[in-house]
Amino acid sequence: MIRRLALALMMGLILASAISPAFGDHLTFRGDAQRTGNVSGDGPAAPVLLWREKVTAKGYVGGSASISGERVYVSSWPDMSYQGEQALGCLDARDGSVLWRNPLGGKGGASTPAVSRGLVFAGSWYGDLYCLDAETGETVWNRTVERDPQWWGVASSPLVIGELVFVSTFSDGTLHVLDLEGDELWNISTGKIDPYTSPAAEEGRVYFAGGDPALYCIDTSSFEILWRAPTNGPITTTPGIGGGRAYFATREDLRALDASTGEEVWVAPLKGTTSSPAISSGRVYIGTDDGRLACLNASDGSLVWSAEVDSSVRSSPLVAGDRVYLGSHRGVVYALNRSDGSEVWRYETGAYLMSSPSFSDGVLYIGSDDGCLYAFGEEGSKVIFEGEVLLGDGRFNAAAEDGSVRAVDERTALGALMKASEVGGFEITFDGSYVDDYGLLVRSIDGIEARAGEFWIYWVNYPEEPMPSEGPDRFPLEEGDRVLFYLGDRSRSPQDFFRVEMTTGWEG
Repeated sequence: MIRRLALALMMGLILASAISPAFGDHLTFRGDAQRTGNVSGDGPAAPVLLWREKVTAKGYVGGSASISGERVYVSSWPDMSYQGEQALGCLDARDGSVLWRNPLGGKGGASTPAVSRGLVFAGSWYGDLYCLDAETGETVWNRTVERDPQWWGVASSPLVIGELVFVSTFSDGTLHVLDLEGDELWNISTGKIDPYTSPAAEEGRVYFAGGDPALYCIDTSSFEILWRAPTNGPITTTPGIGGGRAYFATREDLRALDASTGEEVWVAPLKGTTSSPAISSGRVYIGTDDGRLACLNASDGSLVWSAEVDSSVRSSPLVAGDRVYLGSHRGVVYALNRSDGSEVWRYETGAYLMSSPSFSDGVLYIGSDDGCLYAFGEEGSKVIFEGEVLLGDGRFNAAAEDGSVRAVDERTALGALMKASEVGGFEITFDGSYVDDYGLLVRSIDGIEARAGEFWIYWVNYPEEPMPSEGPDRFPLEEGDRVLFYLGDRSRSPQDFFRVEMTTGWEG
C-alpha cells in the first residue's frame, strides 16, 4: 500500500517584497552619526528567527551589521585558530544569502561598516581602511592607517560626514581624517587607546576618545581642537551625543559632559565595558561588566532601573520602540521593556557575543562568535517546496553524526520528511545521542541547525492532539495525519519558527 503526502516546507524567510526601508536604513555603527543607538520603528516582540547565515566558517562576527535597502554589510575576523579567509560580506536582507565577499586583505575585520554614496568603508584586521563599491564589493581604494595592528587591526567603525571619513586607530590613539578618494587630510595622535572606540559627530563637531586619556572635540571644518576633557581612566566606549551632552563610560563610571564646552555635568558609578550608551527619551541605557543593563536619567545620572542578565554585557544596547535589545557575553540576545527592564524575550546563540544589534524595517540583526549573523523579525515564511510525495513500504537509512546508521520506515513521521527531502532537494542531518531511549533526533533541515535552547521538534495533528513523546522515526502515520516539524523550544508556537508541514493522504 502506498501513501500520498502533500508536503509544504515553510522556512522562516521573509518574502522578497517584505524588506523595504520603511523606517530608514542603518548605515553606520549605532545607527546614526551621533551614535545614539536609538532607531525608528518597533523591534520584534518575539524571537522569531527569519534567517541565520554562516558568514564565516572559522571566525567571529564581532562587529555590527549595516543595512542599506535590501543589502546587509557585515565583517568577520579570525578566531583563535587563525585559519581560513575572513571577509566583509554583503548579504541579501530577504534571506541572508551572500551576494559578495571582499577579504579586506585576507582576514576581514571587526569594524562595523559605514555606507555612504554607494560606497562601503570598513577597517581591516591588517590595519588598512578600505573603501568598497557597495554594489559589487570591488575595492575602490585602501590605505594603511594602523602601523601596529596587533590583535584588533582597525576595529574602529568609520564615520562618514559629508566628504570626510573619520576613523580611529588602536596602537597610537590617532584620529585619521580622509577624503572620499582616500587621501589623508589631517590626523592627531593621543597615545594608545584600550579598548578600541569609534568617533561620533553632531552639528559640525566630532567627538572621540583619546589615549591620554581624555574625550576630544574637534571642528569638522578647521580640525581645530575645541576642547579636551581628561578622565580618570581609559575611555571604554564610543561616545553617544544627545540633548546637548556627550555620554561615555570608563571602567569605573558613566559620564555626561556638556557637548559644547566639555564641562562635566554628572558622573555615575558603573562597572564599564565596551558597551556604548544608548540615548533615548531622556534616558541612557548601558551594559555593565557585572551582568546588568542599567537605565539612568539623562539629566542627572540617577539610576532608573537595573536589569540582571546572564553574564557581562559588552554589546551596545539598541532602543527600538518600547524595547531595548542587547547581547550578553555568553551569547544570549535579550529584549527588555524599556520602561522597567523586565524581560520580553531571550534567544541563545550558543556562542560568545560581542556584536551589537542593528535594526532596519522591523528586523533586528546581530552577529555571534559562532560565525553567524542572525535576523529576527515579527514574521516571515517562504514556501521553498510544495507538492506531493509517495510513500511505500520501504525504508531509509539515516546516518547520525556519530557514525551510527538506523533504518527508518517510510510510513513514519521521519520517513515522510526524508522522502520529501529527496523530492525537494534539501538535506537532513541526524543526532543519534538518544536513539535507544527516544529515537532519532533531527539536527538540521536544509542547513538550519538546532542550537542551544532549541530543537527540531515534530508534532502530529497540531494543536488538537498532544505532542508525541517518542522520536519521529517511531511514530506511525495514519491517513489524514498532519505532520509538523519546527525549530524552536516547547514553550513557543510552531508558527514562530522554521517549519515543515505535511498532510497525509492514501493512494491504493
